[in-house]
Amino acid sequence: MHFLLAVAASALQGARVEVATADQLRSIGLMRTVVFRPELTSSRQRQLQSRAFVDAMKRKTSVLVALVGERVMGSADLLVEDVGAWGTASYVVNVCVRDEARRQGLGRRLVQSAEQRGVDEGAEAMVLHVDVDNAAARRLYEAMGYVELDAHSSLGAHFTGDDFVGGADGASPPSAPQLLMAKALVAGAALQPQHEAPWLEHDREVAERLLQAQLGGEALSQAEAGALRGALASLILSLASAGRAA
Repeated sequence: MHFLLAVAASALQGARVEVATADQLRSIGLMRTVVFRPELTSSRQRQLQSRAFVDAMKRKTSVLVALVGERVMGSADLLVEDVGAWGTASYVVNVCVRDEARRQGLGRRLVQSAEQRGVDEGAEAMVLHVDVDNAAARRLYEAMGYVELDAHSSLGAHFTGDDFVGGADGASPPSAPQLLMAKALVAGAALQPQHEAPWLEHDREVAERLLQAQLGGEALSQAEAGALRGALASLILSLASAGRAA
């Protein structure tokens, strides 16, 4: 028994992490269905969910896959985004490792590979979401240099919308509030420029009142709220710049 476990750990240490090919997406989708949606019991449900994952992967900049031999043991998605005046940032999501491969450093290797891929694509920072109550994942990301990102900053606001929350790709919606974290990938990249943060308390109060407002009797969606945060950040920055120039 101990010998078999040692062999498994040794094999995982030699796992390859590479950019997935189109032919590998189906296997990745099946793995994600097992890991992310264990409550699906019928083969039909699992097949439909796997297809949804594959469709979502096709919209990403890259999909990274961890392989032992030809068996898929883990994966992660990378999206590279133009964040307007801030620059270019990357976003990693769906970091997924099979149960039998956990606690062997594979998740860390997938994120590190995503970071390097982001740099290759011109990204200056990596952004991700993590469940607030997932202490183990938070410790991992903090050890890798990630810090909490203010959702009111221009960078944070861009990644605070319906397209950037757990469940957006067909996985189960998050069962706990999520924390936005980020890491600079190049020297000099300011995750939260001094002129942006922290907002004055008055600015935060104004933003919250606006976010609670209703448009035509309907509450703002997460995407609208994220866009509003970004607009407010830009407005405040413009006003501050005008004040310094005066």
